[in-house]
Amino acid sequence: MSFIFATSIDYCSGIIHKFFERPQTQPETDEYTEEFYALRETMENEKAQTEQTTESSSHSVPDTYRRATNAMSKFNDLSSKDFLLNLNAKICKTAGMSYIPGTAFIKLESGNLVFLSENDDDQKEIIEEQVIYIDTFVKALEDRGVEFLYVECPKKKRILKDEFPFGFKDTVDATRYQYMHKLFAEKRIPLLVLSDEIIKDDKYKAAMYYKTDHHWKGECGIDAAKSVSEYLNMWHGYAIDTQVFEKSKYTIDHYPSALCGSVGINATLSFTEAEDFDVFIPKDEGVYTIEIPTKGISLRGSFDVLIDHKRLDDKTKWPVNAYGAYIYANSAYVRIENESIDDDHKILIIKDSFANVVVPYLSQAIKRIDVIDLRKEQLDHYNSSVLSLIDENEYDMVLFMYQDLSDQFDRLYLK
Repeated sequence: MSFIFATSIDYCSGIIHKFFERPQTQPETDEYTEEFYALRETMENEKAQTEQTTESSSHSVPDTYRRATNAMSKFNDLSSKDFLLNLNAKICKTAGMSYIPGTAFIKLESGNLVFLSENDDDQKEIIEEQVIYIDTFVKALEDRGVEFLYVECPKKKRILKDEFPFGFKDTVDATRYQYMHKLFAEKRIPLLVLSDEIIKDDKYKAAMYYKTDHHWKGECGIDAAKSVSEYLNMWHGYAIDTQVFEKSKYTIDHYPSALCGSVGINATLSFTEAEDFDVFIPKDEGVYTIEIPTKGISLRGSFDVLIDHKRLDDKTKWPVNAYGAYIYANSAYVRIENESIDDDHKILIIKDSFANVVVPYLSQAIKRIDVIDLRKEQLDHYNSSVLSLIDENEYDMVLFMYQDLSDQFDRLYLK
């Protein structure tokens, strides 16, 4: 019986592995797809190490691969492929495996594809280390008279945790966030939890994210910008007119079936479907400048200059990872100035990609916003001294905007 069960695991894993392997003909890649493939490579390396120490697994993989290739061709309807994905996930979980070979996500009943977490025994120590980095950085800012706010963006699988299938209720994230918030409170690090601010009801929560991507939608970016602005008004004496964030003040540029996100691009369109992509454009478009030195971008114009329309307008390349249109995807350094408002504030945002959809809308309310991305896995990342940048530009405030604690906050202290 155990032999049959083990073979079933290998067989289903092989099917999913073959189905989700990196395509031979590569789609156009950007920072998001490269980040995803880097994650895939890490998981494949872990799988290879496991197979070296598990004789039954190493013997069965080649045969499983051949059988999977033949079997996959017989499943042409989406329901069969959905069944295989969920069956594989449940079998691997039941068998005590810490990952699903060949995949990094599961599909929820709503159709949302969600990344999975590893059960890390060192979560507590990692969180403590990163919070120490942040706390030390905040103290360095205080010495310079610069204010600080950590803005926590809502992570997709944490918000949609109630949709997880039986056996996949993710307790890892719940525990880590609780502990992180506890440490922030103890160290008196200012924290704005956006999920507490913008999620109005279950209907809003269900529609927050793109199904094929881990990112949130444009309307969430507007709501997040409003929440940050309200916080700045209340706690830091800003005078931002939050009426600019009312949805009635926007038109919508609609791109039907233009998006296939970072998860969906690996699943391929034979499994999932392209999604519509909407960009909210303020009716009062204003005048902005945007500078991205590493990409040779220097533009002045209406709000539209903050959006990469070349990525969106070429229908021959649809679907694409359209989310990358916001502030031209991830860049080492971005400078945005709003020439249309009577304001003299300068803010530095240190962020992951969740901030990309927030920054354009927040720039309606702040004279100047600079943005840096410290993450080394990004091809274009900031690699200079953050404190020197702050000293040179005399920012009023620094915002951290992340969906999760970064494992690279030590890079705040680059010389």
